[in-house]
Amino acid sequence: MGEVTFIEFEPDETLGAFEISPSYGNPLYEGSTESLLDITIYGQNFEEDVKVSLTRTGYPDIPATSVFYHSSFEISATLSLTGAALGFWDVTVTQGGASTTFVNGFEVTNAEPTGSPTVTPTLTPTLTPTVSPTVTPSTKYTIISDERTGGIAVPKGTWELDAGAEFVISFDSRPGHVLENISVNGELLPPEPYINRTADQDYTIIAVGRPRDQQIRVDFTAEICNGNICEPCTETPCRGTVPLNVRFTPNPISGTPETWIWDFGNGERKETPNTEEGKRAETQYTMPGLYTISLTGISDELSGTETKIGYIYVEPKMK
Repeated sequence: MGEVTFIEFEPDETLGAFEISPSYGNPLYEGSTESLLDITIYGQNFEEDVKVSLTRTGYPDIPATSVFYHSSFEISATLSLTGAALGFWDVTVTQGGASTTFVNGFEVTNAEPTGSPTVTPTLTPTLTPTVSPTVTPSTKYTIISDERTGGIAVPKGTWELDAGAEFVISFDSRPGHVLENISVNGELLPPEPYINRTADQDYTIIAVGRPRDQQIRVDFTAEICNGNICEPCTETPCRGTVPLNVRFTPNPISGTPETWIWDFGNGERKETPNTEEGKRAETQYTMPGLYTISLTGISDELSGTETKIGYIYVEPKMK
């Protein structure tokens, strides 16, 4: 495998609902036994106080009789569809002061109008003359969502979608792992919080993780600077006269730190990103003395520190 470039994303804290399964239901008529249907909703940033309801302009809301929280990506709800009007309904998810709506996310189908108790619910509604009873099968594509080496894909599984239908898959990583990349039909893409695709072909989408580095070990070197000219230290301690300008460069030994934290021993601390421009750090020593330098590399919950006692020796300026 070639070198993989990691891209850092800002976390998306927006409440979202991306898929409802099943997305349709068959109500019973008035006077019949209550029709209950369990649905699963996939999305993001769900919490335990989440609520679900079906909403439609001109009709009373249909709140779920119960909602079960599985994870921040998955919830399930029980709907009572007895007497519900035919057609598409919006699926509204609320929690706290936030809400999200999956427009036309659920369809009530295959029922006679309410108030016809003489008709059993298994009969097909009468079609109007303007509607053709002939249904032409549409092209369908197979979508496969899977996981490897600690990656998480939500939803995970295999399903078929009509050509042109949109779908969303969210990604994360299991404890002790990081999301390394996303494989889409064999092509490796940088890690993303989710992808949105249109069903225009068969898709196999895999969340690929890797074990998180178990240790960070670091080292560093110093250069004595005079104006724009910096020379590497060739002895320990590094020596120079006051005022002494020193530039430090980190050298990671193991792990992949994201941030460097420097303690120069002169009362100045500096935090820099692990980038080509930000990894070097400079300071000035204005008082003679022997200084201890400390560097800490940080990545997620891991860190490693290297401390060099008496590494910088600042001599008094000759009179």
